[in-house]
Amino acid sequence: MVTVFAVVCVVLMMVLLIRSVVWTRGFLASLLSGHNGPQVSPAAAPRAVVVLPVRGMDPFLTRCIESLLDQNYSNYILRIIVDSKSDPSVPVIEQAINLYSSDRVEVEYLHSALETCGAKNSALIQIVESLEPEDSAIVVVDSDVIAYPDWLGDLMRPLLDPKVGVATGMCWYTPETSELGTLVRYMWNVGSVPEMFAFQVPFGGSVAYRRDVLEGGLAKRWSECLFDDCVVPSILKPLGLELKVVPRAIMANRESISLGNCFKFLRRQMLNATCYNPARTWILINGVAMAFSVFGAVGILATAVLHRDVTAIATAAFGILGFAAGMAGCLISLEMRLRPILRGSGQFVPPLPMKTGLVGGLTVSMYTAATICAYFVRRVSWRGLNYSRVGFDQFHLEEHCPFSAERVHAVEHASV
Repeated sequence: MVTVFAVVCVVLMMVLLIRSVVWTRGFLASLLSGHNGPQVSPAAAPRAVVVLPVRGMDPFLTRCIESLLDQNYSNYILRIIVDSKSDPSVPVIEQAINLYSSDRVEVEYLHSALETCGAKNSALIQIVESLEPEDSAIVVVDSDVIAYPDWLGDLMRPLLDPKVGVATGMCWYTPETSELGTLVRYMWNVGSVPEMFAFQVPFGGSVAYRRDVLEGGLAKRWSECLFDDCVVPSILKPLGLELKVVPRAIMANRESISLGNCFKFLRRQMLNATCYNPARTWILINGVAMAFSVFGAVGILATAVLHRDVTAIATAAFGILGFAAGMAGCLISLEMRLRPILRGSGQFVPPLPMKTGLVGGLTVSMYTAATICAYFVRRVSWRGLNYSRVGFDQFHLEEHCPFSAERVHAVEHASV
């Protein structure tokens, strides 16, 4: 009987491994294609609206604004939409704008936060509703992104292809420290990026949306969602459009995170996926199956050793080692391809800490726990705002208030 259970676990692990290999190969193939779209002359460049939503002070905000005002693209405007006039970021934004004295930038404040969606979505909807006739796309960027000079052009070019509705970078974590939370988040991201590509989910911090996608249902859908990215595939498919990953627009993130905050981060990411990703049922099955097969095989191996069951030992050991080797191969392949791309766009990529590979089991357990917990979350706090869950994928903003670091600490320590 032990051997039978061992075979079941091994078969399940191999299925999951094959899936990961296929998705990783597909993602790598998209990076190797290296084709961002047709070249366009500066005079014919479609007008882009770069949107920077801001709530609270980000340490990279000044550099972010400077980089966005230093783009080589010839036809764009930067619209910074701040959550409130009393936001602590306002003096920093004003200083950065005065330093550049650019006519490419406009600062506005959030008129009203919709009760049915996240504050970022309210900001994006406000921008969409006030687009000028000549605006062909909005390009959304997070305030911790430092854009290289050709970033905007790289994201806009794919949209010239009539089959492409969204062009996106991805977030690639590049840990500088060996803190457990930082390494777990990195390992989770290694698996999630190819999965996002497979499911056509963009990275909301470096992404360009063609106008017809926004007006074709995405803006309306944003008004009903807590998050802005996982809903995109459900809009693209009916429109017959696809998402294009832009290799150079992939952004490195070297920030560290504690293990506790990493679990909150994972739970928030899985809440987004399980609420809005069209493949949410598969995501739950995947998380449970991975934990069951990996830890089941480890338990069977320990039991088989105690009972000196050579067949069960060999089967379980083969599955564990094969799965670990296959996933390590995916990681190495991604690192070998992404590191030159990140360095090519001027981003610093530190060497991986030596003990990165030792957190695989911890990553699997935290990923599975976060996925399951996401189904039972009743209240979400993000940047000092509380949202109560009123339906499976519906949330209600309890109160919109100006950003306060003290409030953030008070309301987020026990929430998603």
